[in-house]
Amino acid sequence: MNTQPSVLRLSARLLRIVACLGVCLGLTVRSVTAADAAPGSITGSVSSAKTRNGLQGATVRVPALNIVESTDSAGRFSIKNLPSGVVEIVTSYSGFNESRQKVSVTGGSVASVEIELATADVLTMAAFTVDSVKEGASLAITQQRNAGNIKNVAAMDEWGTLPTMSVGELAMRMPGISGDLDPEDGVLRNISIRGMSPEFSRMTIDGMSASAVGGNGRTATLYSFSGAMYEQIEIIAGQTPDKKADSIGGQFNLKTRSPLSMREDRRTSYNVGLRWSPSWAERTPYRADHPIHPVVSVSHQQVFSVFGGNRNLGISLNASYSEVVGDKAQDRGVFQLTTNPVAFFNDYISITGLNHRIVYGLSARADYQLSPLSRFMLSAIYNEGAEPFDITAQMNAWTNSTIATFDANGQPTNNGGVLPGFTADRTSVRPIPGGIANVTSSRMDLSISKVSFYSRNPTITFAGEHEFGRLKFDHAARFSHTAWDLNSGSNEQGGTLTLRAENIGFTLDKSNLDGRVFTQTQGPSVYDPANYTANYVYTKRNRPTTITEGSANVNVTYNLDTRFPIFFKAGGDFTERRFNAQNRGTRQWTRVTGAPVSTAALLPITRFEEQHPGGRLPFYDPTAVNQELSNPALWTEDLYRPFQQLYVSRLLGVETVPAAYVMSQAKINRLTLLVGVRYEDVQFENFTYIPKAAARQLSATQEPNPARRAAANYTEVEQEGGYDKYYPSYHAAYDVTANFKARASWSTSYGRPTFQQLIPAFSVNETTRVVSGGNPNLRAQFSENIDLKLEYYTKSGLFSVGAFRKDISDYIGSVVAFAKVPSGVDNGFDGFYDGFDVTGPLNLGSARVEGIEFDARQRLTFLPGPLKGLTASANYTQLATEGRFEGTVQRSTNQIAGFIPRAGNARLYYVFKKFGASVAMNYTGEHLWQFSTTAANNIFRKKFVTYSAGVNYRLRPNVTASIDVGNITNEGLEYYAVYEDRLRRRFKFGSTINFGLSGTF
Repeated sequence: MNTQPSVLRLSARLLRIVACLGVCLGLTVRSVTAADAAPGSITGSVSSAKTRNGLQGATVRVPALNIVESTDSAGRFSIKNLPSGVVEIVTSYSGFNESRQKVSVTGGSVASVEIELATADVLTMAAFTVDSVKEGASLAITQQRNAGNIKNVAAMDEWGTLPTMSVGELAMRMPGISGDLDPEDGVLRNISIRGMSPEFSRMTIDGMSASAVGGNGRTATLYSFSGAMYEQIEIIAGQTPDKKADSIGGQFNLKTRSPLSMREDRRTSYNVGLRWSPSWAERTPYRADHPIHPVVSVSHQQVFSVFGGNRNLGISLNASYSEVVGDKAQDRGVFQLTTNPVAFFNDYISITGLNHRIVYGLSARADYQLSPLSRFMLSAIYNEGAEPFDITAQMNAWTNSTIATFDANGQPTNNGGVLPGFTADRTSVRPIPGGIANVTSSRMDLSISKVSFYSRNPTITFAGEHEFGRLKFDHAARFSHTAWDLNSGSNEQGGTLTLRAENIGFTLDKSNLDGRVFTQTQGPSVYDPANYTANYVYTKRNRPTTITEGSANVNVTYNLDTRFPIFFKAGGDFTERRFNAQNRGTRQWTRVTGAPVSTAALLPITRFEEQHPGGRLPFYDPTAVNQELSNPALWTEDLYRPFQQLYVSRLLGVETVPAAYVMSQAKINRLTLLVGVRYEDVQFENFTYIPKAAARQLSATQEPNPARRAAANYTEVEQEGGYDKYYPSYHAAYDVTANFKARASWSTSYGRPTFQQLIPAFSVNETTRVVSGGNPNLRAQFSENIDLKLEYYTKSGLFSVGAFRKDISDYIGSVVAFAKVPSGVDNGFDGFYDGFDVTGPLNLGSARVEGIEFDARQRLTFLPGPLKGLTASANYTQLATEGRFEGTVQRSTNQIAGFIPRAGNARLYYVFKKFGASVAMNYTGEHLWQFSTTAANNIFRKKFVTYSAGVNYRLRPNVTASIDVGNITNEGLEYYAVYEDRLRRRFKFGSTINFGLSGTF
């Protein structure tokens, strides 16, 4: 596969980027030449008087000269171009008392100063951990306040203990964020920003992209990232030109902390806990056998003086380990496609299982201060998510969607499985024998799997910052590699077993889903393993996938010598991402006809069997069945399948994105303006296989060798696509008063198609003459974004309200027919499938999202006595959507899937002396989950509300004990069609209790 862009296209892209950079660098060089050398300067640091942490983003002003600077990630600052004499500097930071200090400046020299700020209100609990929580909240508010664009910022320690140490646990409590839960075990998988699908958002680490861990190659699976490694989360709504533009919903940025920000020589922190699923909570029998698991993190920071410098090298080491055992307790139903209140219930699934998830996290960071004006950073992060066993036991009672009819003698006149007389709650099914294609039988299907999943994500980053007078230069490079594998266990000891009992009659009663839903009435007993003789198959899977991403950027900033602070900034970056997925070592066996009943051990009793006493279903342990596979009297292997699967869903894609930008920011009295434009050029190439036409495929007789036969039956396909665009943006902030800020932003962004949408992975239906696959010619979804926001900052909190609108064009829709296969040997399909319809995702039309957002965070220090220790926070987002698809079809909020119209959070946190307590609520509103032009097939997700609470107590100055209860009300996800009682999916998630000890020494 040719993975490199053509020479001509690459040259054109580079010329555009060089031209853009050249203009800006020319202005910069001209300004540097004209600038006079600074006669004197002041360097220093700003830190907390209690924790001795450096305060990032603190404002340092010289009022007499109208000079304003901010501290860097280590709490350091530098003020240049100062005249000789005594100057007063004023330092301020949210939640801390203002400091005024006079410094003597001598021409041609550098004065040094260290500033310590005291908290603005008296804490009622003097533990280090509480000071850190308050300081983290102050840092977040300061970062949000000083930003030139619209963003929300939260500190990782702002919410106290995170039960599973997942970054998503904090993110889902921020304004406009909804959690996308893994339906298998209730663990947070992704986040939705402002009600939009996770694919619309972009995750970065310290502003640079990192490989995704999601199967679509775009979104990050958050439970694979340990929150113990990060200091802060940013949700960026108004995109600035110096950041990547591929985030319509918003950008989700994780920030690490510089070890040079602390004033001590060394510091070690720890958090040790146990996560318990109590006996009184909702839990399956499997979960009852695995109720307790550990959550551990430890970090060490140390500062050294090297190469003649003073405290110029900082080292940070972090390690974390957590286990989460998630219940699989699911019910699913399929009903008659009708909007009538009464519909028959003909398809019922009950799932019981357990997913044991282990997350490891390791990180190391070194910050080196070469001089007051030059610093370097090197970091390595390693996240690993392991699911050594994922057990699922599923039963499915099913019949066709036809109502039975009978003649005068009571004999059936059709193959209908549903008996007349059904009610809204109860449906009776008659036994129907399997047909030739085995599609009309009334049956019981069982599926039992014991599989595993592993993901590994190492990331290495090198960055530097340098100052040359008014000129600042920074650069960074990152390499990130994600590898995950869906397989049958580390030793291939697991797999998936399916088996079927046919010609049965039964009733389904949904009046109590926690009781007996299924009752057999006729036919061979489903509790007798001997009656399972159809579809008896054992499958092993192995699908490794890798995403490798390399990126680098260069930025130049120049501050003009003007009355008002003005800077110009220009830069460029390059990203290459490779997506590689294949089936490898997938094997399948079929049970020999007439083989004796299996003697393999059964899995532990399932939830279904508890609710439906009367016998055990043959839920065989796949590990035990695995031992039978070598017996040819019991099992026959499909020797062709392992080689065939090498070509099925083989996906290889290479995406390159060179970019360049120019921007400028000016602060004129109370008004701050930021304007600029970004250019990105996305090019994509992919490679896959398609099956040859059935008439041209070799049979086993024609080619007995399965490897050669598979290779002969598939054809290579290579395709490419791309798009380029300019993304301008304008941001304004106005200080109405010292604490009241008004913001407005107009920005442009885009959402790239997923790798699955781009890479064809063709399948062919020769009966319907359809070729289905991806669409490498998909354009990105483009969005014009308007944000308005009012923010009011207090000494210990903030209040904000905002409104936003997103106009999205080239909206990517579901699979539709968009082309026909041309004739000729060069038709892209090796000359096959002439005239077939090509179906896949397509740019269908436009959509609009409008919303409002409210956020409040406040320490209630104005209350009397012990109530001073109370902190309250709440946020709420509401949006309305509309879309016009395929040119004419207009749809509104409840007709557009994937948009969450309402989301909110509320929390109270209290500290008094050695005691602390909190209670929190998270709300996600009801929304359309799956849209269909058939009204009865629209699927909605009910509102989802969870509550959590916790207490902590300081045992010693450096030891705090805590207890946190999550999902107190055992809330689960529920989906329905047409009417709320017409179940489509129900996922039950139980409560958990976390016991922890934490401290710092």
